[in-house]
Order: sequence, then structure tokens, then C-alpha cells
Amino acid sequence: MTIVAAIKDGDAIVVCSDGAASDGSEFSIRKGSPKVWKVEIPYLGSAIIGFAGTFSICQLIRYKFRVPEFNHTTLQSYLVDFQLDLNKFLKKKRDSYKPTEEGEYTLLFAAKSQILILYPNGDVEETVEGYNAIGDGAQVAMGALGVLNATDYTSWEKLQIMFDIVKKNRATIQGSLLFETVGMQ
Repeated sequence: MTIVAAIKDGDAIVVCSDGAASDGSEFSIRKGSPKVWKVEIPYLGSAIIGFAGTFSICQLIRYKFRVPEFNHTTLQSYLVDFQLDLNKFLKKKRDSYKPTEEGEYTLLFAAKSQILILYPNGDVEETVEGYNAIGDGAQVAMGALGVLNATDYTSWEKLQIMFDIVKKNRATIQGSLLFETVGMQ
């Protein structure tokens, strides 16, 4: 089970995730396969992708999916096409990787001072609060970040405290916290 969370920090965005993976019944720490990674998108620059869902789909997206170049006027319109390309890619790969059900992943996308959530059905949700979370612990994380956002803690401290709260409330969230940052710092 997963928690991926992001918070704006001035012109930067700090994204974190837990470091555990499961096969449905057992947990393991997979340091070589984080759920959050930085990508370079032609004509856009650096972005961070956070993943919640099945491990095999995460591996396909992270290591095999070719991120399309940015040729749009808005990040939202780019992500609609990104999601269409991703769904086409996953449908081609489904012969060797058979997902158990539709909608078994969610992506958090951070770039250009924006945090967006991408759903397999093509929906793109823009964050307006300055923070967002996906995965099994998302509701607890959003509550914690809502309270922490009004404090003077740094973004990293807010995310660490949020993670500790999520771990106490969701036994399925395990491992240590992994960070990525995009934008000006």
C-alpha cells in the first residue's frame, strides 16, 4: 500500500513517498524502485511522477513508458494527452502484464509549480490547496497536511510529520520516506 504526497514550497514542489511495496500479502522495501521519480520532458523541463497502484504497472510506467514531449499551451491539456498515450501503452503491454482490474493506478504529477492528479479514466485534477496526496493513506495525509500547512515547519518537516501520522493510522504504510524536489529552491 502507498502514500505519495506533494506540497508547494515557494516556486518548488517537494514530493515524497513511502519506500515499501507489496505483492498483496507481504511487504518488502524496494530501494531500487521508488514510487516517486524525476523525469525530463522535452520543451517542459523537469517534472516528478508519483505512483500509487500495482507494482508491475509502476515498473512499466517508470522504465518502459516514453514520456511525450510538451507541445501544449497548458499543463492540464498536456496531461490529458499524456494519459491517453499512457493508456494506449498499457493496453499494448497487457498481454504480458495482465492487470486485475481497470483503474489500478493513480499518478501524482508535479511540474511548473503545479500539482496534478491523473486517473486512468483520463480525469486530471488540479490541486488548489498547495498540497495533495494519493494512495491508501491519502485521506489521512490530506487531513494532516491541511493542519500542518498553517504551521512554520519546512515542507520536508511537514511531509515527515504527515508520514508519521499516516503510518500510525494506516498499518499498510511502511518503510522510510523518500523525497524528490522540482522547481526553484
